[in-house]
Amino acid sequence: MIHLTVDGRAVEVPEGTLILDAAKEAGAEVPTFCYHHLMRPVAACRMCLVEVERRPKLEPACAVTVAEGMAVHTKSDRVLAARRGVLEFLLAQHPLDCPVCDKGGECDLQDNTMNHGRFRSRYEDPKIKKRKRVPLSDLVVLDEERCIVCQRCTRFMEEVVEDPQLALRQRGAYTAVSTFPGRPFDSLFSGNTIEMCPVGALTSRPYRFRARPWDNRTAESVCTHCPVGCNLAAQERDGSMVRVLSRENPDVDGGWLCDRGRFGYRWVHHPRRYLAPLGRERASRRETPLVWADALEQARAALKAAGPRTAVLGGGRLTAEGQMAARRLVEALGTELVDHRTGALRFATPPGPRARIADLDRADRILLLGVVPESDVPVLDLRIKAALRAGARLAVVGERRTLGERAAATALVPPRGLGAAVEALAEAVARPPAAAGAEGVEAVAQVVAEGERVVVLWSGEAGGAALARLVQALGERLVGTLVTGGAPSAQGAARAGLERGRAGEILAAAAQGDVEALVLLDDLFEDAPDPDLVRRALERVPFVLALAHLPTESAARADLVLPLAAPVEMSAHVVNLEGRVQPIAALLPPPGEARPDWEVLLDLAGAVADRDELVAAYRALPEPAFVAEEEEAPAPPPPGALVAVSGRIPFDSGVRWEEGLRTRLPRPYAAVHPDALARLGLRPGEAARLKGGGFEGEVEVRADDSLPVDSVFLPRGVIGLPAGRLHGLAVELEAVAAAAAAGEA
Repeated sequence: MIHLTVDGRAVEVPEGTLILDAAKEAGAEVPTFCYHHLMRPVAACRMCLVEVERRPKLEPACAVTVAEGMAVHTKSDRVLAARRGVLEFLLAQHPLDCPVCDKGGECDLQDNTMNHGRFRSRYEDPKIKKRKRVPLSDLVVLDEERCIVCQRCTRFMEEVVEDPQLALRQRGAYTAVSTFPGRPFDSLFSGNTIEMCPVGALTSRPYRFRARPWDNRTAESVCTHCPVGCNLAAQERDGSMVRVLSRENPDVDGGWLCDRGRFGYRWVHHPRRYLAPLGRERASRRETPLVWADALEQARAALKAAGPRTAVLGGGRLTAEGQMAARRLVEALGTELVDHRTGALRFATPPGPRARIADLDRADRILLLGVVPESDVPVLDLRIKAALRAGARLAVVGERRTLGERAAATALVPPRGLGAAVEALAEAVARPPAAAGAEGVEAVAQVVAEGERVVVLWSGEAGGAALARLVQALGERLVGTLVTGGAPSAQGAARAGLERGRAGEILAAAAQGDVEALVLLDDLFEDAPDPDLVRRALERVPFVLALAHLPTESAARADLVLPLAAPVEMSAHVVNLEGRVQPIAALLPPPGEARPDWEVLLDLAGAVADRDELVAAYRALPEPAFVAEEEEAPAPPPPGALVAVSGRIPFDSGVRWEEGLRTRLPRPYAAVHPDALARLGLRPGEAARLKGGGFEGEVEVRADDSLPVDSVFLPRGVIGLPAGRLHGLAVELEAVAAAAAAGEA
């Protein structure tokens, strides 16, 4: 420990502590602009200068570490004069936009000027005019005149995201933040630059001129767009959601949000939200609003008549209370036709210990099995990069290359080949280390076997039985496993026992007429491996009940729809991929007659319980047992064929309900390795005809060197593209002109 004094007050701090942090321990205020506790210090703004005895110059508190016996002064005349000088230079060219600036009321420049600056400017020359309202993207707007060149945004993109899309151009008073020529600011994490900007230079286009900070009411909540469960602060004004801010939780999100979580909130105000129970006649498709009592009576009668021939599908988006209430409904019905894994996820609970997200920070080996972090769990992508910068090594097994050259070893597998690759990896880890220069699975095994603290991220889509053997082979070196696949609260649904069957088998039985009632807790089409099977099942089941917020494709086919409250409209708990139960607070009242999920499900079950009882019952549940289901080996594709591989993308069809994100939903596209494109005679950006598996449609061609040469990547959740159904099948790609000519011939 280091002993020093700050403004005469004795402080004891660990070695390596910055003077800035030591001053905070002493209760002294040291103003900053460029400093950010989650990035390396650069001492660019000089606002944090302090005086250190026996040193001739003032020292930047954000970049100098403490020393034994150091005496620091934060309020001396020299320090105060330096602060006034820094602020005077910053304000010399700064516009008087405070009355209209979105940052007004939470601006560091405002606060520091009021606390430390001069109240009368001595600058008399005309101010330099710069560009205003510069659209860096469809979400971020730049005002060059307000920028104080703190470099927080450029450093964030370079250091944290490792994708330097922003840079400084020009020099001196003309310096401004800019994108590179011809490159858009399309980072998945662009919204973080808005929040960390200490002035109003970077602003949110959806939030611009919507509210002042003091007008907003805030509630602590959790993002429900992916399984990470990032903590956030939701804000509303006059009954309308206006923005979302990050709420740092070092154990979960590390202080960051992806753009899907930050800007994906306007759906709660969509004009097509269900506001009351709705009955629908199948023949005429006529819809009739119902009162809750009649709707519940109709639903209970149909479910009671069906009894154990009722199927319950979904539940991975429910609150923990809702999942517990769904369990009560399943028990009341006596049915085993239950599964929350309605998409690509097949194995929700891995064997062995469950890792925590924070374990990534201390891991020396990180193994990705079928996981593409930037698409599947975006904020964990930043956490993995931070771990790699700290010395961890990355090994990847999957159908696509991820994190580029950052991986120490990568084994690319053919579509539907993940299970066999995990099996081979388990055998290789159990054997003596492979010789130097090994490739593929052997190279991955060598990297993993050398680790002492291994964290595994697994998609849960394949390799269930093989993973059990890999866990055994790793032994005590395995810190734990995280499952990234499935709905945001898939792990909560697994713990609540909502996986008593297999969704695919249940849907097949429904399509054959063996199911009399179907309760939908999710949209079955969002990530469906076989949309045609879902359609046949919904048409054949006599009674379909949907619990929904919006008219999704599943809800639009239901006989009865019960409206649900959104997460920001109720106080409850949600479960993330590590099994962490996190509270959310109500910010808005539910619209119309929408109700929390657990209330609706308890009414359907005929059960009575309050929210606290449901949470306590959930916490008391044991972790579910792992079922090591063996997988069938996929049929080999024809020699030389292109094989489709599907995967998540950050902005899928779910953003069609979002006012600010609709532009991010891509048209149907197919990504192919550049060498394969050249072989096919296609160019990036061209339209091509995709054929295979009974599907034929037009797609945009993109180049992607992360893929094997014989694979075609198809994004899931893109309207008009059945990527899940085509996964693992041989497909054809040809130019639209060539396809048209062949058709005419």
